[in-house]
Amino acid sequence: AYHPSPWMEERLGKGWTEYKTLRESKTLFPGHSMPRKPTLGEFNEADPEWAQREIDLAAKSGITGWMIDWYWHSGTMFFHEQLEQGFLKAPDNAKLKFAVMWANHDWKNYFPAASPEGAPMLIKQQYSVEDCVRAIRYAIDHYFHAPNYWRIGNEPVFGIYDLPGLLKTLGEDSARRAFDLMREETRKAGFGDLHLQWSQSGGSMAGKLEKLGFKSATQYHPFGWTYGGR
Repeated sequence: AYHPSPWMEERLGKGWTEYKTLRESKTLFPGHSMPRKPTLGEFNEADPEWAQREIDLAAKSGITGWMIDWYWHSGTMFFHEQLEQGFLKAPDNAKLKFAVMWANHDWKNYFPAASPEGAPMLIKQQYSVEDCVRAIRYAIDHYFHAPNYWRIGNEPVFGIYDLPGLLKTLGEDSARRAFDLMREETRKAGFGDLHLQWSQSGGSMAGKLEKLGFKSATQYHPFGWTYGGR
C-alpha cells in the first residue's frame, strides 16, 4: 500500500497510504524502534519513475522477478495501480519478470487494529465459478501479453493465495470446474496452458493440488502479524 489507491481512499481518506500507519506508530516496549522511516522516503509505487528505481535496485541486487499481490474482489480492484501505472509503464521494466498472485482474502482495516478479530471489514471475498473466469480474463487482457510475464515451461504463472478458503466456499467439484475453465480461457487466448500455483505452502495438499490441476506450490513469505499490546 505504498501508493494512493482510489478504492482505499474512499474508505480511509484522500491520499491514504500505509505510510500514514507507519508515521503514527508508537513504541510498545523499551527498545522498540518505531516509528521507522523508509530509506528512500515515502515513494509512490504507482509512479513509473519510482517504479523504475525499484526495478533497478532489485535487478542490481540479483532479483530476477516479482510475484505481485493482485486484489480482485468480484471485479472490485485496488492497489493494482502499482502494477498497471507504475511497473508496466516504467521505461525499462524488462529488467524483471513479473507474475500476479490473486490475493483472494478478506480485507479488514488493520491500519491499525487492536486484534484481527476486532478489525472492521472493508471488503469480504466472494467466489463463483463465473467470477474466477472473469478474473483470469482480466489477467489475460492486461498482463499475459507482456514479454516479461513469468512463464514456466512457456505457461503463464497465476498464483492463488487462499486456496483453502476458495475450496471451502465453492467445494472441490465447482473449484475444479473453475480452474478447468480458467485454463481453457488461457489456451483460447493463445497463451498455452495456465500454470496455477498455490502461493501459501503445499506439501500437505500435494495430492489434492494435482487433482485440481495445480502445477506448483510455494510459501508466500515468512512474516508475523502484530496488533498492539506486548
